[in-house]
Amino acid sequence: SFIGHMTSALPYFLMPLSKIMIALNQNLVKIETSKAFTPLERQVLGMLHRLIYGQNDKFYRKWMHSANHSLGAFCSGGTIANITALWVARNKALKADGAFNGVEKEGLFKAMKHYGYEGLAVLVSE
Repeated sequence: SFIGHMTSALPYFLMPLSKIMIALNQNLVKIETSKAFTPLERQVLGMLHRLIYGQNDKFYRKWMHSANHSLGAFCSGGTIANITALWVARNKALKADGAFNGVEKEGLFKAMKHYGYEGLAVLVSE
């Protein structure tokens, strides 16, 4: 028997669409390789953000296409979404403060020391 498979068959229309996607080489990892889809992705994230948070037009003009900020992230599944959420939470909890430049720039050890943490637990599953 077969239980718990997380992928399904691809819809038929994706086969011809994949040829177009490959031809365009829209790799969203770097903006240099995705000059069409990266702005589109940011636009869709902005639309979803507006549905949830309802900010004004000025907010979205300022932040939607900012190179240094993001209004969200598309994830391929729950695991990636959860890891991304944990990463964002870590960065917000251990943010820059005074002479400390934040966990992203100084690393976890210095961040924990700065904020007075004395231990760390790593939770994993088998």
